Amino acid sequence: MKGCIAIYSGVIPSTTFIEQLIEGVANQGKTVLLVGKKKGQVQYKSSLIKVITLPKNNLAGLPILLYRLFLLLVKKPVGMVSLISLIQLGPKKITKMIHFLNRSLPFLLTTPDIIHVQWAHDVCFFVELKKVIDFKLLVSFRGTQITTKPVVYDYWAEAYKKCFPYVDGFHAVSEAISREGEKYGAAKDKTVIIKPAVKEHLIAQKQTPPINKNQTTKLISVGRKHWKKGYRTTLDACYLLKQKKFDFSYSIIIGKPSEELLYQVKDLGLENHVTFHTNLPHSDVLDLIKEADIMLLPSLEEGIANVVLESMALGTPVISTNCGGMGEVIRHKENGFLVPLCSPRAFVDCIELWASEGIPFKRTLLENAAATIKTAFSSTKQIERFNSWYNCFFKAGRL
Repeated sequence: MKGCIAIYSGVIPSTTFIEQLIEGVANQGKTVLLVGKKKGQVQYKSSLIKVITLPKNNLAGLPILLYRLFLLLVKKPVGMVSLISLIQLGPKKITKMIHFLNRSLPFLLTTPDIIHVQWAHDVCFFVELKKVIDFKLLVSFRGTQITTKPVVYDYWAEAYKKCFPYVDGFHAVSEAISREGEKYGAAKDKTVIIKPAVKEHLIAQKQTPPINKNQTTKLISVGRKHWKKGYRTTLDACYLLKQKKFDFSYSIIIGKPSEELLYQVKDLGLENHVTFHTNLPHSDVLDLIKEADIMLLPSLEEGIANVVLESMALGTPVISTNCGGMGEVIRHKENGFLVPLCSPRAFVDCIELWASEGIPFKRTLLENAAATIKTAFSSTKQIERFNSWYNCFFKAGRL
């Protein structure tokens, strides 16, 4: 498939920022191949976006495997040589081999120029695939895949050290994340920093950021259920606010909340203050962010949190821990607030400061936040950078 980039996350549709990348690259005139398990409905406007779904289990996978083997034999008989080599490299157990081949065949059939792997833990599979198919392998460093997994599990640290030398290029979402990749052999001269971005239409909605939206201060956090997200800290901060008789509510947009978080809410007597929201579409999440007074990011580790960028664009002030790449976005008391990790008191101090400050301070901070997004985190600039990066890896005549 000429001039083709496979953007691989393993699921279709993927996260908001990966979907944004897919659409942006297609709008630049490049063919984008998506391979993964279908987990929801999605319709892509561009005819340049090609989708190949993977079976959800091995039982369903066997007939699909046979069909794609037939296609390979008919359309690309030379690919059968690559397939035989791949079988020799693959697992020996039959169920694992079915999964391995189902994952491999879409790439044997399409032979993309570039495969951009969005999650580092998939790198070893594509290093094996690279032994039998000629393509450029690119890997993104995002969040816990590079900051936590190889620290907690020696297996992943060794796997990364083994596979990273075979990768043609790395993408990191922040300088801090890039340094984490270097620990496992990601060459600095092969790494490009392209930070997350916000679509311009979100920024345009806020000509004059509103001040003092609600009498009850509405706090909000958005993120998946993971201990690295640090919700214990903000729940402890809520307890301190309650003790001070501060009038507030706290919405946490999450998957199904853990038993630990539910217990903490009840133990601290926060049932009337804290609400968990699950399975909301992205548009509803943005609406809740716009309605909130303050966005709280209590994470212990982040690359650069997209939800912080969205909040800054939408005119909702951010209080974030100074973790990962967040210090590359937020300047304390200029365009948001940075606090130490695991410090409920620091969150309380910033919440009270925001509530007590006058309109001039608030307006200046929010306008600075919007300006930060416009100048450094716009989706147009991000896609231009990705496009330039991809162009470095295309063979002559393949664009």
